Order: sequence, then structure tokens, then C-alpha cells
Amino acid sequence: MKPIDVNRLKDKRFIRNVPNYLTGFRVLLIPVIMIILPFQTRWTDLISVILFAIGSITDGLDGYIARKYNAVTKIGKLLDPIADKMYVSAALVMLVSIERINPWAVVILLTREFAISGLRVIAIEDDIKIPVGNWGKWKSALQMLGIGGLMIWHTYYDFPFRLVGNILIYLAVFFSITSAIQYFRKYFSIAPT
Repeated sequence: MKPIDVNRLKDKRFIRNVPNYLTGFRVLLIPVIMIILPFQTRWTDLISVILFAIGSITDGLDGYIARKYNAVTKIGKLLDPIADKMYVSAALVMLVSIERINPWAVVILLTREFAISGLRVIAIEDDIKIPVGNWGKWKSALQMLGIGGLMIWHTYYDFPFRLVGNILIYLAVFFSITSAIQYFRKYFSIAPT
């Protein structure tokens, strides 16, 4: 095994690309989870949720590294939100396909993502920044935890992951609708007419 070159770690070009590598890694996890999850055994569920958790951690880590080391790039600004949407959407669609989540909840969650993405594009054209609000952050956290609970599905150590996963997804739906309303209100309150 080749030793890690410490000088390479200090190389600014390398650090600038670490967030993009993490984003790419998250995208590569999508087909792996999609292949494993449909087997629906205790082990494949556990492996799927571990991989999903790793991908979720990279989502936070790539942004943290980009900000801390001033490694925000244009390609990263483009790829990160796309990777996030792909990652969550694929997980939600897989959960529908194996009948672990109510399809209408997924429709609401995905419709909100498309609507907010479209709103952000329009806001950029109007030179308006719409930062992520607290309701949106709560939606994302609840959604990720809910997906994890629904991936595990089985009861381990008397903990009802299925029930908790469903409750968290329905809370995510509530926060999804609420945050969407807030984003649209904010945009229309400051947008040119």
C-alpha cells in the first residue's frame, strides 16, 4: 500500500477538490444502495442504511471542508445540490418500489424539491439569494433520518425503526410544505414585479 503523501494533503489544488470528490463518492453510492436494498433481508437493510448514512455524512462534510478551506468551486456549487437531490430521490423511489413508504409522501417531498430548485434558478436571474432556512434544514434532517429508519425496517433491540421512520417522514412532509411556503413568500416579497 502506498503511503499518504503529507505534502499532497497540503496542496491547495488537492484540498479544493476534496469536496467534489466527496460529492462524486455520494453519487457512486446510489447504484450500490439501489442494488442491495431490494433484497430486504436484515443484513442488506443494515448495509443499505450504513451506506446511506456514510453518504449523508459526506453531504455535510463536503460543505464544511469547502467553507473551512475556502474550497468553494463553481462546479461544486452545481454538483452538490444535484447530488443531494439524486441521493435522496433515489432512496425515496427505492423505498416506494419495495413498499416501505407511502407514495404520496414521496410525491410531496420530490415536488417540493423541484419547485424550490426552480425558484432558486429564477431568484438567481433576479439576483436574489434565498438561503436555506431553519424549516428547510429540519426537513432535510428529518427526511434523512426517516429514510434511514425505513431502510432498516426491522426491529432491532426492541426499537421500532419502521414506526419511527414513518413518523419522521411525515414530519419531513410537514416541514417540506412549510419551508416551501416560506421560500416562495420570501421570494415574492423581494422580487421585482
